[in-house]
Amino acid sequence: CLQYGATEGAAQLAQVLKQVTRTRIGGADPGDLIVTTGSQQGFELLLRILLEPGDGVVIERPCYPAAIQALRLAHAELLEIPGDAQGMDTDALEALLLEGARPKLLYLVPSFANPTGATLPLVRRRHLLALAVRYQFIVIEDDPYGQLRFSGQAEPPLLQVAQEIEGARDWLVYLSSLSKIVAPGLRIGWMCGPSEILRRAVIAKQTGDLCTAPWMQMVAAQYLQAGHLEAHLPHIIATYRERCAIMLSSLREAFGDRLSLIAPEGGMFI
Repeated sequence: CLQYGATEGAAQLAQVLKQVTRTRIGGADPGDLIVTTGSQQGFELLLRILLEPGDGVVIERPCYPAAIQALRLAHAELLEIPGDAQGMDTDALEALLLEGARPKLLYLVPSFANPTGATLPLVRRRHLLALAVRYQFIVIEDDPYGQLRFSGQAEPPLLQVAQEIEGARDWLVYLSSLSKIVAPGLRIGWMCGPSEILRRAVIAKQTGDLCTAPWMQMVAAQYLQAGHLEAHLPHIIATYRERCAIMLSSLREAFGDRLSLIAPEGGMFI
């Protein structure tokens, strides 16, 4: 672990991350997987290998600021779809597509989004993936917060929903990270998706950082294999539940009816 490693990730860590992902998506095979330096690197790699200047990318309004910054650096055309208490309005997305828009990509945090805290319901998840297949654009599912649910009914990741929609797996890339559920300083993320996309991403990653730090990969692998994440999650979920309740209570006390609040069911944002 003090030498350069495989660009696609240490086999020991990739294997355990596959199992983590398989558990999240109801036991289905997550497909090909590569390790990244945080999920942010996975997103940046996808922009490098898939976008040409002027290509359209659909995002929710409002959207994760670092994603907007990366898209502007890639000279993408931002196609903003409004969001509500249930996340991106997929009917508005369909209307945009019917008007003739042909995006290359769609980026979305479907569970406990940054910055809104909204979660996309199952009916919209199915609608979104059906649109991706029909209009042939790649959906980037960013899922760093999905394990931080502290109330309500869990929604399946898009990677799981895609199992029931013919062709959807060909148009979906799944990103996740240990940053929000273990430690930001590990800088360990991963990407699942079609083999040809991941092959190109590995080539792009090799020119950027050669490999994600093997030392940190081994730390993460040992941590996960020892079952520490399962023991840790209830503690941080309880912590975020308490912080959310205090924040909501404080905002209501300070602003009363002047402020409209949507209570999130998990994650880190209101």
